[in-house]
Amino acid sequence: MKDKLLAIAAEVFKKEIEEIDIEQSREQMGGWDSIAHIHLIAGVEEVFNISIPFEDTAKINALRDFLRYLQ
Repeated sequence: MKDKLLAIAAEVFKKEIEEIDIEQSREQMGGWDSIAHIHLIAGVEEVFNISIPFEDTAKINALRDFLRYLQ
């Protein structure tokens, strides 16, 4: 699960998977702007076949925040 999440983030942020950590926040991840945020959420929803409520999307401030939707 975490590996898939990191792979999605690596693709969105155009980084090597080794450069990304589950604990990284928006501030620590270069390039995490509003457009990347949308792409990241869409990628997670597609790969894991889930739907994150719109009102929760602003609460996602680190990669680890996705884990609550994946359990």
